[in-house]
Amino acid sequence: MGATIIIALMALALTPAPVLAGMKEAKAAYEAKDYKTAFKEYLPLAEAGNAEAQNKIGLMYYYAFGRERNYAKAVMWFKKAVNNGRIFSLISLGYMAGKGQGMKKSIAKRECYNRFAAIRGDETAQWALYFTLSDSFFTMKEAKKWLNRAIKQGQPNALGRQGALLILDPLNFDKTEGLMYLVLAQKYGDDPEVDEFIEETVADDSTRQKQLGKAKAMAAKWKPVKEIPPAGLPPIDLSKCENL
Repeated sequence: MGATIIIALMALALTPAPVLAGMKEAKAAYEAKDYKTAFKEYLPLAEAGNAEAQNKIGLMYYYAFGRERNYAKAVMWFKKAVNNGRIFSLISLGYMAGKGQGMKKSIAKRECYNRFAAIRGDETAQWALYFTLSDSFFTMKEAKKWLNRAIKQGQPNALGRQGALLILDPLNFDKTEGLMYLVLAQKYGDDPEVDEFIEETVADDSTRQKQLGKAKAMAAKWKPVKEIPPAGLPPIDLSKCENL
């Protein structure tokens, strides 16, 4: 009996090894842009319920990486990934809902998907939710709440938006804080328009150039604070978004 138990335990310990090896090979192929091999490696893992593999299969169908573009299949795999714990796939679903890709176009559905991820602390979803809610005066107060949460986590689009809002405010004569947020957007993102905005703001203006120097010093001390998802949240129920 003892030997049987030991053999069973050894078998259990060895079981994950092929999965891990498959993930390593799939990731290497994906990063090398060998998408046909990546798809071949990811697919059995995705079918076995691996959320990361499911997300990658969704991306390959979305971007036509080694596959013919198929938005409906991308949606299907993103939903599977969400159901298996891949929160970021909600953002992909939200984007596709807003564009009407693989599903009926619906801003309400986009908000629904992003809200699920935003309340769980995903800064990209918080930015996306701000972007959706800021379209209406009636939801602007809530939009600013999500913007602030995304800013605190160092989301580059949110940092850039805050910087632009402060700089373009005609009643705000000291642009130091706005420039600080733009410098941070440079640090955490890669949008060339941020660089251009900074250059336009300080060009041929010695006062603004001094403010930029202060802004850079402030930015050097600034640190993002990542949110910890609150405990006790109910499971994500995608059916709540389906009919919106």
